[in-house]
Amino acid sequence: MYSKIKKSIQIVKQCFCKDKYGITLEEGERIVNTITKIFKFEAAHQLSEYDGKCNQLHGHSYKLEIEIDADIKINSLSEKAPKGMICDFAKLKKYVKENIINKLDHSYLNDTIDNPTAENLIDFIVYEFNTHCIQSPLVRVRLYETDTCYAEWRKE
Repeated sequence: MYSKIKKSIQIVKQCFCKDKYGITLEEGERIVNTITKIFKFEAAHQLSEYDGKCNQLHGHSYKLEIEIDADIKINSLSEKAPKGMICDFAKLKKYVKENIINKLDHSYLNDTIDNPTAENLIDFIVYEFNTHCIQSPLVRVRLYETDTCYAEWRKE
């Protein structure tokens, strides 16, 4: 009896070792499709608790990447994404602009966020995104403060 169970477990493991495209997966791994939309906005801030030049009033041209793995559902009546799409890019763009970008673009971030470091700004963005969703599709949020510096939030 034990040998039959052991053999069936081996067969199950073999069935899960490749995805539909023939990519070999390790045990416990899975393939997840995501989409990412990039946004840009301008804002000023001052890090008064920081001992350095960033404690002076200054601004950034921010670049924001929002990555999701499911459609945005605001309520039970939300339209489903067209077949074959995770989410319509236009829907994602509208949602992020209305709920995040319009609050931050050309603003003084200290009026909205206490100690607006890149990390605190990421927390604000994730909170604002999730506030209006029934179930959050967020996978990753990356915020570039400069071309070479960013903060990132990831679902794990």
